[in-house]
Formats: sequence, C-alpha cells, structure tokens
Amino acid sequence: MLHYKMEAQRRPYVRYRKLCYNTYMAKKSVNYQALQTELEAILQQLQSGDISIDDAVPAYERGVAIVHDLEDYLKTAENKITELQAKLEE
Repeated sequence: MLHYKMEAQRRPYVRYRKLCYNTYMAKKSVNYQALQTELEAILQQLQSGDISIDDAVPAYERGVAIVHDLEDYLKTAENKITELQAKLEE
C-alpha cells in the first residue's frame, strides 16, 4: 500500500517531465544547415580569442549541445535511409 501512495505522489512529476521533454523536442526541430551555421559562428568566435571567459564557457556549452543535436539528426537520417532501403528490397 505504501508503494502505491509513493507512486501516486510521483505521477505529476513524471507527467510534467514528459511534457517538458515533448516541448523541448518540438523546439529542437531546426534544420541541419541552421545548426551547422550556428556551430561555425561559435567556433569562429572561440578561435578568434576576442571573447571573455565569461562568454566563452556558455558559447562552448552551446557548441557541445549543437554537436549532439547534429549527431542525433544524422542518426535519424541514417535510420530513415536504412528503412527505405529495406522497403525497396522487399
């Protein structure tokens, strides 16, 4: 009985977390070219050396996030191509 009560108390958080994730994924739907352009701009800014450390750290963090988004984008595209090839071979 205690387990059920604890689970019921956690449910609103789980629903909220799923809602936040879905909202995040919807906002994340940027095309590959836009992400690549933003990453190149960040790299130029960091390599120029004209950026303060206070600005460099968030820029670096954003760059890492973009790299992960680009990797996810490419994996998704690769999976779609694999599925299409499998359908053509059937």
